[in-house]
Amino acid sequence: QGGQRLAKQGAGKLVLGGTNTTTTNSVAMGWTLEEGALGLGNDNAIHSTSTASLVVANNANTKTLTAENGARTIANPIVLAGSVIVDGSNDLELSGTTSGAGSITKTGSGTLTYSGTVGHASTTVNAGRLIIAAGTAAASVTMNAGVIGGDGTLTSALAAGFGVTVAPGTLTLDGANYSQDGGTLEIEFESDSVFDVLALINGGDATLTSGTLWLDALGDYQPTFGETFDVLTADTITGMLTLGGPDAAWFSGPEIVSLGGGGQALRLTAIVPEPGSAVLLALAGLMAVRRRA
Repeated sequence: QGGQRLAKQGAGKLVLGGTNTTTTNSVAMGWTLEEGALGLGNDNAIHSTSTASLVVANNANTKTLTAENGARTIANPIVLAGSVIVDGSNDLELSGTTSGAGSITKTGSGTLTYSGTVGHASTTVNAGRLIIAAGTAAASVTMNAGVIGGDGTLTSALAAGFGVTVAPGTLTLDGANYSQDGGTLEIEFESDSVFDVLALINGGDATLTSGTLWLDALGDYQPTFGETFDVLTADTITGMLTLGGPDAAWFSGPEIVSLGGGGQALRLTAIVPEPGSAVLLALAGLMAVRRRA
């Protein structure tokens, strides 16, 4: 890397609005963030050559990345020799490789998505949303506030305290424990067979000290009477959550059940009448009113 780089220095903010095609001796020149804020206003702001990287310097300076001009997807490698803040209201997707001993701290209302190879030391979420995309594995995620979800994998423990929402999609914790004490586990239902699940595999245990199991049926979907939904699976589950959300009345439970293949599940059962039953009940009620009249 050496001198084959452009450098952001000083405490101010620099917005890269175009495509970087800079080369020296035919070598693509990426960027080094040494201080201040670097705004990524183009998906090729780091460089049009996807192997050209952004290096976050290892120093005591405050360093910040933001997505500008709407949502951005950055495929270039991010080398975290030091730590960086990801801030702002626009969404930022890192689809390349992250590496290094540094950390990422997520602030601001936007969404940070990992969809590449995650290899940096740790991620801390203080605001906004963190998505771990399908096919991506991440470790050492600390949730102080905000939302975490996605269809990928976490290989370290996840804790949901007050102010934290786990909206899992089909998030998997591989060999890692889940604890909830004051936070929210948010489950969305698209159909009887398509709904969010937080799955702990390879020995993960779930401890549910307190908090809410938030239930939301999307669109016009109404669960089939008697259908069951295992929304959290683990080796063992202890504790319980309180039902909440716009569609909590459609379900009974939750209850902890043992699974035939081993492990346990936090299970909901649909108690809303089927449409045909609802019509019959309504007609029966109408006839009773007419008899009394």
